[in-house]
Amino acid sequence: MKPITILIVEDELIVAHSLREALQDDGYEVLSVVDSAPAATRALEQTKPDLVLLDITLKGPIDGISLGQEIQQRYGIPIVYLTAYSDPETLERAKKTNPYGYLLKPYRVQELKVTIEIALHRYREERDERKHLQEEATIARKLKQEFLTNIKHEIRTPMNAIQGFCQLLQYEIQEEPSRSYIVSILESGNVLMKTLEDIIELSRLESGDMERSFQCFDPRSLLSEVGQMASAKAREKNIALVTAISPDLPPLIFDELALKRILSKLLDNAIKFTERGRVTIEADCRAVEPERAIELTISVRDTGIGIAESDRARVFEPFSQADSGLTRHHGGIGCGLAIARGLTEYLGGRLELESEEGEGSLFRLVFPRVEIVKDNEWIDRLLAIPTFVPTRTTTPHLTVVRDLPAPEIELLEHLRVREREIWPKITDTAIVGEIREFARELQRLGREYHYLPLQEYADLLLKQSLEFDLEVVKTLAAFPDITCALAREFE
Repeated sequence: MKPITILIVEDELIVAHSLREALQDDGYEVLSVVDSAPAATRALEQTKPDLVLLDITLKGPIDGISLGQEIQQRYGIPIVYLTAYSDPETLERAKKTNPYGYLLKPYRVQELKVTIEIALHRYREERDERKHLQEEATIARKLKQEFLTNIKHEIRTPMNAIQGFCQLLQYEIQEEPSRSYIVSILESGNVLMKTLEDIIELSRLESGDMERSFQCFDPRSLLSEVGQMASAKAREKNIALVTAISPDLPPLIFDELALKRILSKLLDNAIKFTERGRVTIEADCRAVEPERAIELTISVRDTGIGIAESDRARVFEPFSQADSGLTRHHGGIGCGLAIARGLTEYLGGRLELESEEGEGSLFRLVFPRVEIVKDNEWIDRLLAIPTFVPTRTTTPHLTVVRDLPAPEIELLEHLRVREREIWPKITDTAIVGEIREFARELQRLGREYHYLPLQEYADLLLKQSLEFDLEVVKTLAAFPDITCALAREFE
C-alpha cells in the first residue's frame, strides 16, 4: 500500500528532524522539510502531500496561520498545527482556517500519530461526502433538465393545437368581442411558452449544459434587427428607441444567437421599466489585436425608474426584481437579467450596471476579446452562401395549400413529384390540401420541426412565381413547430 505523504513546515531545525525521524519510523513518507511560507508554497507546487504538519511560528513575515489559510484555499490539503501557542487569540485565528488537528509542543510520538490518523480519516470522510453530494447534485440537475424538457414538450403539443385552432377562428370570426377573445388566448399562449423557455434556458445555464455556436456575422445588422424587434413595444409605450452604432464595428466571429438573446433581454427589461423618455442602444469597439480581435462594448441605456444601490446585485438573481411590487405591475418572472448575465459570462464577457433610482439605468456588455473577420474572409463567406439549402431532417415536412380548387389532385401530385426530384431521400413531406386538415395533422404529429423560408421553398418546388395571401402566410409562420407552410389563393 502506498505510504501516506507529509510535508513538514517547521522553523526549528532540531524539532523538524525529530519529526521526520518519528514519522518515518511509523511508516509515513516525509516529502520535504521547510522553514518558511515561500519554501512551503514552492514545495506544494512541485508535489501534493496527503497532509501538512504546520508550525505557527515560521521564518519570514508570513506566519503559519496565514500560510494555513492559503493552503486550504489553493490546494485543499488537510493541515495539522504543531505549535507551542495555546492562547485564546491564536486558537481563534487558527480555527478560522479549518484545521484538521491542533497539537501542542512538546508532543508525544503516539499523540502525533493518533492526531494524523484522525485528521486523515476526517478529511477522507468529508471528501467522500463532497463527492457524493456533487454526484447527487449532478443527477438532480439532469433530472430537473429532463423534467423541464418533458414539461416543455407536454405543454407545447396542446398549446400548438390551441393556438392553431385560434388562428383558424380568426379567419372565421370577425365580430367583436369574440375576435378580441381569440387574440387574448393567442397572446396568453405566447407568454406561457416564453416563460417556459426562460425557465429551461436558466436551468441550462445553471447546469452548464450550453453549447457555443460561433459564426461570422455583421453586428450592425444584428443590432438593427434587435432594435426592430423591440420597436413595436416601444411604440406602444410612446418611448423613443435610439441606436448609436460605431461605423468602425467590423464583422465578427462570435455566437450571434446568444448575443441576440442577451440584447433582446436587456431591451425588453429597459422598455418594461421605462414609462417615458427613451431607450438607447450603443455599440463601440477598440482593437486589442490589430486585424485579429477587438473589445466589444454594447450598452442599453434607459430613462426608466432606475435601481437603488441596495437592489443592484439582487436584480441579477433568478426570479427576482428590485421591488416585488414591480412584478405585479410589470409582470414577468424575473429571469431576464439572470439569463442575460449568465449568457454573457458563458461567452467570456461581463455585464455591468450603472443606475440611480429615478434616473434610469445603463447595462453595459463588455466582451474583452472577440475575433473579427477579415474583409476577404467575409466576402468569401457571403459568396459561399447559397440562396437556399434544404435542411436534412428525419421529421416530416408540412406543406399547406389553402382553398384548392379543381384540379386539386393534379396540383398536389405535381408538388410531390417536384419535391422528390429536387430533394430525393432528404425530406419526408406531408402535403395537406385544406387548412383544417393541416391543423389536425399538426395536432396528430405533435413534434418539433425545423422552420424553412416559405417563399423560397415554394419557388423551388413549383419553379414559378407565386402570389401569396400574406395574412395566411403570417398565420402559418407563427406556428413554432412547422417545417414549412405553403399558402396560395387561387382565382
